[in-house]
Amino acid sequence: MAHVKRISLALTLLLVVSLGIYVQQGLNSRTPPLSIRIAVSQTPLSTPFYVAQNNGYFNDQDIEVELVPYVGGHLCFQALTNGEVDLATTSDSVIMFNSFDRRDFSILSSFVESDNDIKVISPAPLEISEPGQLRGRRIGVIHNTASEFFLHSLLLISGISPQNVELISLRPDEMSAALLDDQIDAASVWEPYAYEALQQSEPPPNIINARGMYTLSFNLVSMRPQVSNQLTEHRKVLAALGEGHSLHRKTSGRITADHCTATATRPQGHCTQLERLCF
Repeated sequence: MAHVKRISLALTLLLVVSLGIYVQQGLNSRTPPLSIRIAVSQTPLSTPFYVAQNNGYFNDQDIEVELVPYVGGHLCFQALTNGEVDLATTSDSVIMFNSFDRRDFSILSSFVESDNDIKVISPAPLEISEPGQLRGRRIGVIHNTASEFFLHSLLLISGISPQNVELISLRPDEMSAALLDDQIDAASVWEPYAYEALQQSEPPPNIINARGMYTLSFNLVSMRPQVSNQLTEHRKVLAALGEGHSLHRKTSGRITADHCTATATRPQGHCTQLERLCF
């Protein structure tokens, strides 16, 4: 009898050990979640990515996403071409300017539009309120971006040759200080940096009326070889963005809260612009 008990105990121990080995092998062989790095411009136009991240839509797709912030879509595109990230958010204007020099990138999706994101602003004391008054002025611009495209379009429509103004190359986050320090007479800049300039000046700068002249789109871009190499990752990212768009259609208020929580810098400037975007 004692012999039988010992055999039963040995078999039980063997079963437990075998089960433990099986479970451990299963854990060790489990495929880690896919991961991807996305360069996102610090602008309200990037809202869908923060919504997807804050609401767990990327996790629902079983993909780890790192959102890497940059001051503008032009720098996002540069990070993409330098291999620092896998995807980038950028404007149609940046895509156009870069397409003159290269063909090794692809547009995966266009996810938002705005006809009021880019603004030309000028200090109130200069009393510049119409495009025609920009002739001969110093204008801050971000080259090879929507800032430059919008300004050139505005000048040409107003009968002003771009050669009749002085273009001063600046970063978007330098525009407000340049206006305050009298380094420039006007600035062509996107949100939230236009809002920042409006808040920092007293009286606030004039906004030259050009709304509706240019509808900017923001896009998700990949290097062409990665379209096939990371096809699964791209599909998961786009599916998560689709969930974010569905949420936006249901409640723009929640979109605002999510985005402002995610963007600790200039949150009010981001949130005040969301209602003007078409996702």
